[in-house]
Amino acid sequence: MIGGAIRGDRRPLYEQAQAAIIKWIADGALQPGAQLPSEDQLAVSLGVSRTTIRGALGNLETLGYIVRVHGAGTFVAQRPFKVEAKLAELESFHPRLAARAGLASSISHLVIEEMPADATVAAALHVTEGSTVIRIARVVTFGGTPVVHLEDFLPAGKSSIAALRANFRDSTVDYFDGCEGRPMAEWSDSILEAEPAGEREAALLKVARGTTLLRLDEGFYGADGTLLSWSHIHIVPEFFRFRMRRQIVHDTGSTTRNRADGGE
Repeated sequence: MIGGAIRGDRRPLYEQAQAAIIKWIADGALQPGAQLPSEDQLAVSLGVSRTTIRGALGNLETLGYIVRVHGAGTFVAQRPFKVEAKLAELESFHPRLAARAGLASSISHLVIEEMPADATVAAALHVTEGSTVIRIARVVTFGGTPVVHLEDFLPAGKSSIAALRANFRDSTVDYFDGCEGRPMAEWSDSILEAEPAGEREAALLKVARGTTLLRLDEGFYGADGTLLSWSHIHIVPEFFRFRMRRQIVHDTGSTTRNRADGGE
């Protein structure tokens, strides 16, 4: 069941209407291929004007959430793919994960630059705030759809701008491969959590502002424990299915007590 008037925050009404429709799609109230209610019905349901609905639908069409068929109506778009990845294994999004799913991938918005470390980057790299670090940013697209925005930060001395521009191809993990004097990345320390898309991420990943993304913060280390780089990654979750194997932790103290008491 869909419905419910909006006006719950300070965003423009068309953005609130847009977010409400996206939520219906994400929650399964509107399935891929389903026809949306008419503009009049949506306006009444959300308590806004037809002009507001028209603006929201225009944005949703641009973002790929809906398609308009002349003479038939407006429908929820069929999302083209879902890539399976293992959380316990490190693979570059481009080209490995895409190729395994039979998809073409590419990198856009590539930036390799020096910059002063802000407080977050400085804390992650264990350097002084304002220290010069190297930033590598890019967007990965699968089948022409932007799915991941990655930012890698390297401490000064781990590489140079010239070396990176000459040798960087796909990912920091692949760059630190032990070749040509470069260290080899052996393991990572990672944190994964949900985060609403801000203005920059929304524009780069072509999602509505406020859309829930997965944020992966990840430090990469050499065999000797040296920190090689730190990554700040935003992932559009609808295109991925993450698989993991988890170890069960038993409460050995309780087990011992139960056995002592004659329990099974």
